[in-house]
Amino acid sequence: MTPSKPYDRKENPYLKLNFFKFLLLSTAMILFFPWSILLCLIVLGFEKTKLILLALVEDIAKTLLAALIAVIVFILIIIGSIKFLFMSWSQPEPEEVKKVNSHSYEIMIKKNETYQSRKLIDITNYRS
Repeated sequence: MTPSKPYDRKENPYLKLNFFKFLLLSTAMILFFPWSILLCLIVLGFEKTKLILLALVEDIAKTLLAALIAVIVFILIIIGSIKFLFMSWSQPEPEEVKKVNSHSYEIMIKKNETYQSRKLIDITNYRS
């Protein structure tokens, strides 16, 4: 019995299969699980069976990682949407400027948000 070589994923021929061939192989291996491994051991030998199983495990790990990332992104989108919805509900309605007459506006006090101070804006002097 010869000792097995260390695993090198670059030399695994089952990782180089195209999508449909690997889909067919993995589906057959999973559907007929205990018997497919036994058949591979008898027909292909220990080394090739090990390469097939390592390729299947790597494919399952990649699939689970992609599904986990998709679920996390979906949850973050839902949480962001809910936050945006509640923040838009909690904002007060914008204050409308009241007209005194058709040519001028009344004096308004606006709050300067950057300095948290109030300043008086008189726009009656700007009448044309």
